[in-house]
Amino acid sequence: MVSMKEKSERLVLPGDRLGVVEEFSPGHGAFEIDGTVFSSFAGLTYLDLKSRVINIKPLSRKVLMPKVGDLAICEVISTSEKHVTTQIIRGSGRFFNIPFTGVIHLKTIGVRYLKSLYEAYKPRDIVLAQIIGMKNGFYHLSTQGMELGALLSYCSQCGSNLKREGAFMQCKNCGNVEKRKFSIFYGRSDIDYDRLRVRLLSRRRV
Repeated sequence: MVSMKEKSERLVLPGDRLGVVEEFSPGHGAFEIDGTVFSSFAGLTYLDLKSRVINIKPLSRKVLMPKVGDLAICEVISTSEKHVTTQIIRGSGRFFNIPFTGVIHLKTIGVRYLKSLYEAYKPRDIVLAQIIGMKNGFYHLSTQGMELGALLSYCSQCGSNLKREGAFMQCKNCGNVEKRKFSIFYGRSDIDYDRLRVRLLSRRRV
């Protein structure tokens, strides 16, 4: 006899796409947007075949979670006309044991002179951002301010590291010149995250 409940060992992260409502309805730890079901937090999927409901069982081990106000070091995954999707690697000086998805919207990029988000960040860029909110399973990020922005960028032509040259970025390998929304800490690794976090939080309260 086949059990009407099936436990899947598939690990999902906040914001992961689980399926569509035609397949199953969102239960505990899941939510739906425009017919697509996403996970709300990290855990294991648990599908009730009888009721066609998918639930997320939280991980038993302690998971380090990003917090609003934290600084986040992110790798850019993709860029569209409306937002930049990133993977949060590190927050306020500590590494996370699982990755989280962060989104930077046009209004929180922090620059006006760029024609589009495609000029702000490109895939593989390493970006320093601040977590300003959590909604629909995604962390919302800001790179407003001279301290926030790209820490390391790569040439879209040959893949070599870009070097900051005034207001632009230049590839010393092929000579290609690109734009970025870069941090004043671009190319540096000696950032005092705790002090910078306090400074940015106090600035936002003013």
